[in-house]
Amino acid sequence: MGKTPDGPITGNRGEWSEIYAFLRLLCDGELHGANADLSVNPAISLKVLKVARMIKGLEFGGAPSGDGTSVKVWYNGGVSLSKAVLERRTTQLLNAILHAPKRDGSFSHEETEAFLRSIGCVAIKAASTEKRDLDVTVQDDHTGGTPTYGFSIKSRLGAPSSLLNASDATLFSYVVPGLAWADAERLNAIVGKNRYKERAAWLTEHGLRPKFVGMCNATFFRNLQMLDDALPEIMAALLLDSRMEGHTRLDEVCGALAAKNPRGYQDPSLYGVKVRRLLRAAALGMVPRTAWADHDDATGGYIIVKKDGELVAFYVYNRAKFDDYLFHATRFEMPDGERYHPMRFYRVGEEIRFDLCLQIRFR
Repeated sequence: MGKTPDGPITGNRGEWSEIYAFLRLLCDGELHGANADLSVNPAISLKVLKVARMIKGLEFGGAPSGDGTSVKVWYNGGVSLSKAVLERRTTQLLNAILHAPKRDGSFSHEETEAFLRSIGCVAIKAASTEKRDLDVTVQDDHTGGTPTYGFSIKSRLGAPSSLLNASDATLFSYVVPGLAWADAERLNAIVGKNRYKERAAWLTEHGLRPKFVGMCNATFFRNLQMLDDALPEIMAALLLDSRMEGHTRLDEVCGALAAKNPRGYQDPSLYGVKVRRLLRAAALGMVPRTAWADHDDATGGYIIVKKDGELVAFYVYNRAKFDDYLFHATRFEMPDGERYHPMRFYRVGEEIRFDLCLQIRFR
């Protein structure tokens, strides 16, 4: 996208939402904290001094004026705009995102493109593998300083974004005691969009309960254990229950597991506590393929672009609300069956196994 100065600057809803958040912060001049339901928490508010992100090795930055009447924006050059002009362009971009004809496809926006080109910027996508999308320098009354925090941007303007992406690193393996290979072959032959549901129903009808035997990626297994020794088994149980019972909401599946309490905890709410640790880690820096050092890439937290364009944030010091938000706003998603072959039976020696791929998406 935006590969040459002569080509159009395009992006999908999520990518344009990051630019929108950049502009919205400069217009607002402050960033409000969020409650778990995404309502504004008036007790938490930070004054924005600067917003920046790296695009093609250069800083795309902006800073409100001290009196709040204008904003300076720079990339390969710079412009100074009145707040009213920037507000108008920001609103135009929001409307373009909301009315984009293709749900997940790329599109261009003439007014924003002209603005970006006026400062020499020919792309909008930040080439980064980190969780942080924006660096925001603030006047922080909690610390008394002007720190720069890295925030991850999650947009609710388009299709729900993912929290933990599926890959061959997120595969969990299960054995099915008592399943005959002839029956496994018949189950594998079931096709159609309901094939996984039908296979799970057949196992349930015949009293066959799969058992977790391990994870396919040692690094992701290690990352889960770093968070909590029990998390590999807990996530395997939640993932299996989701497939077998047909429920996807993470809080509901976790609640059902807590009611069964297979680990015999004196306090069954510990299942939710441990799952929240994983969700927070995934949101702030942990990825399955990389050994995690318990270091947050998004040092400030999460900025949510709400459906009406309002911005709210979960900061490092209101993590309890952040954890609750993640727990109640996410679901398990069945990833691409052609790529990861979930619930496709295979043999390992005398055992019959299948894999399930973990993917977590916002609802």
